[in-house]
Amino acid sequence: MATAKAQVNDKRLEASVSNKGDFLGEPPNDRELIRARYVLASHWEVYPSEIDDPDVLNEICKQHQVWITRIEETKAWDVYSESSAGLQEAIHAINQTVHDLRLQKELLAPVLVVQKSSRVTEDTRISVKPNSRPEVMTPLSGSSDVLRTAASLLQTLRPHLINSTECAMSVDSELRMRVNFGRLKVFVRHKGIGNVLTYDECMDAAKSFSIRGGIGLHDRLNELKLPNHIIKHLLALNGDGGLRLDHKTVKRTYSLALRLQGKEVCLEDCVNGRFDVSRAKMGFACPTKWINWVMATPDMRLDWGIRADAYEFESVPAGIDKLIKELQLRPATYEEDGDFLKPGEVIVGQAEEWQGRISETRLKTTFAVELHDTPYMLEISMTQIWKGLKTNLRANVVWGIQLYGKHWDSAMNQLNPHSRRKDWGEGQRNVWVGTDPDLGKRFQSFLEVVLQLQQHVEDVPPLALEEREGPPSAANE
Repeated sequence: MATAKAQVNDKRLEASVSNKGDFLGEPPNDRELIRARYVLASHWEVYPSEIDDPDVLNEICKQHQVWITRIEETKAWDVYSESSAGLQEAIHAINQTVHDLRLQKELLAPVLVVQKSSRVTEDTRISVKPNSRPEVMTPLSGSSDVLRTAASLLQTLRPHLINSTECAMSVDSELRMRVNFGRLKVFVRHKGIGNVLTYDECMDAAKSFSIRGGIGLHDRLNELKLPNHIIKHLLALNGDGGLRLDHKTVKRTYSLALRLQGKEVCLEDCVNGRFDVSRAKMGFACPTKWINWVMATPDMRLDWGIRADAYEFESVPAGIDKLIKELQLRPATYEEDGDFLKPGEVIVGQAEEWQGRISETRLKTTFAVELHDTPYMLEISMTQIWKGLKTNLRANVVWGIQLYGKHWDSAMNQLNPHSRRKDWGEGQRNVWVGTDPDLGKRFQSFLEVVLQLQQHVEDVPPLALEEREGPPSAANE
């Protein structure tokens, strides 16, 4: 006859088999469980962000009869099982899942390209050091030929234009594409890559970084006096350099993001100091990048990249609408000429129940304007970042530049009624617009707009010493 302990364990196992759905959520307190902690490296190069979705591990819970719980604000999980064999099988299954997600991450890895301008000679040398931006360290003469640079860049990007975009059209999620300007930073120096390279050597090194990672585009910039300085310069353009802003389209917009356990609640509509609760969205804080092409420009002030992110939205958690309704926006006051972009203020009402759950609050204040005679919109923004909901304290303030097609959001998400795949039109004409039947030439026209904007930002004169002193007000103190 079985011992009393064996009979109890048999009953527990029978209950486990008959209640497979019970393995989701917290482990029961009335069972003797074995626990193992599963920890992943948090570095962005190797961490598969898709594992933040709880559904990814739910099937493992059911199949191997284990409970998996995420340790908040970490890259670690606790795995509970009633047997060591079941625990080992579950850990093996998690390892396989992480491997598959990392493989997908490699297939979606950034494409790094070195943008070679007409000013480059055989004597040009580039400094490539860890924890710094690749930059030209030898004198350059003359001005950059935008048309020539765009044509060269097209030849490099043409294979990706077909492969990556075809891949992106298979995505079920909503796609959102933008051009981001920023600064590259080398995190890891690969073996065989020196500190000083020629342009050709730098282009070869870019292939290594594309495959193995170790470099990233930082589109959050810190010189807080520059945005107004750049806007003033761009507004004065008369079109001689191929670019002019349409002053009639200038507007300021505000968007708010609340970070909640790896996801974000986003609000983009603000009227009379209040955000529209009915249009709030929630999605992953780090969406999958289906297109991620980065252009290194060591001879210029800013690098740039094209990104198309996949967004999957879900219903906003119950109760957060009360928090949003109580949030107030106090826009900045603009009194002086040349004052185009200043951060606003966010006032939080009664939010006790959310104080420990919201890990970050961001308010983005944007100066938006259309580029004359083009389908593109320019945005220059300031973003305030607070820890939790502590918007009464001084924020960390950054700024950025983006360019996007006014037609992109709708054109990139149009579905073919037969295949249910995304339909960008014949030769991707709906996304890369123009009258030329050749996709490459239409894409090159887009590149010329980007490079013209990059050149105009490059030509902005340095700030005077008195203009550099003192950042703008960052919060309601």
